[in-house]
Amino acid sequence: MHSRSIEFAKKFDVPVQVRSAFSDADGTWIVPEADWMRDVVVCGAALVRDEARVSINDVPDRPGVSHRIFDAVASRNIVVDMIAQSVGSNGRASIGFTVPAGELNAALAVLRPWPPSWAPRRNTTNR
Repeated sequence: MHSRSIEFAKKFDVPVQVRSAFSDADGTWIVPEADWMRDVVVCGAALVRDEARVSINDVPDRPGVSHRIFDAVASRNIVVDMIAQSVGSNGRASIGFTVPAGELNAALAVLRPWPPSWAPRRNTTNR
């Protein structure tokens, strides 16, 4: 989902329906908070077994670097589930993500040659 649409929905209390473009399933409605929601302690829990967390520290906090990380992982057809990136400080950030435990070694192998190539690639096509 585009972040601007989420910001708009939050600012103006617009309900948002999240659903797959590949099926007719109803999806999930994200609605403004109502008083009754505060009475529900837990409404659901999910568990994924056999996942591994990859943490990358001291990542340059500049556009394009995280894209290169996930592009490299995707090039090996490694599924990434959850992603968390810290707010950068002193020009550095941390990125964490999960992969299936069976693909951990492959993910680490993709990332091991870095950081010599942290600088984002530049588009050299003429326009």
